[in-house]
Amino acid sequence: MIRRSGPDAAATVKKDWRRWTCLVDVMARGRSARAPISTEEYRELYRRLTTDCRELAGSADNPGRTLHETMMATVRPWLSPQALERADREILGFLLQRCRWIERALGVRTSVLTHLRRAAPLFLLPAATVTVVVGWTLAVPRIPLLDAVRFRWALLWLSVKRASDVEKLYLVGIVLILISIYSVSRMARS
Repeated sequence: MIRRSGPDAAATVKKDWRRWTCLVDVMARGRSARAPISTEEYRELYRRLTTDCRELAGSADNPGRTLHETMMATVRPWLSPQALERADREILGFLLQRCRWIERALGVRTSVLTHLRRAAPLFLLPAATVTVVVGWTLAVPRIPLLDAVRFRWALLWLSVKRASDVEKLYLVGIVLILISIYSVSRMARS
C-alpha cells in the first residue's frame, strides 16, 4: 500500500469525502432505493477514507487532527452500501448534515449544480407565474400586452367580486391547502 502524506493525502481525503457526501445525499433524499455504487467501489472508498483519516489523525503536525478523527468516526459504522440502504431516512438526514459540516470544515467547494438544485424552487414559482401571465395575455388576439393584462386582471377581480361567500371560502380553502402541501413537502425534504 502506498502511504500518502501532506497535501497529497489531504487532497485525496477531500475528493473522497466529497464522493462519500454525494452518496449519502442520494440515499438521504430517497432518490434511489439502492446505492448508486457497486459494493467493490464502496469498499475501496471506505478503505481509502478510513486509512487516510487514520494516518492524518495520527500525524503529530496535523492541525486538523480532531476533524480527521471526526471523519473517521462518521464513516466507520457504515461498512457497506447495504448499511446505508437499510438505514432510516431520519438517520441519513443527520448523517448528511454532519457530512456537509465536515465538508465546510475541510474547505470543500460545493458544486454549482448543488447550488442550482437548492435554489431551483425559489425561481420556479416566479418563472411559472410569468409564463402563465404572458401566455394568458398573448391568448387574447389584437390587444396590446398591457391592455390584455389589465383585462385579465379585471376579469379575475370581477369573478371574485361576484362570487358567493361559499365560493370565496372554497377558493380560500384551495389556496390554503396548496400552501400547506407545499410547506409540508419542503419540511419533509429538509
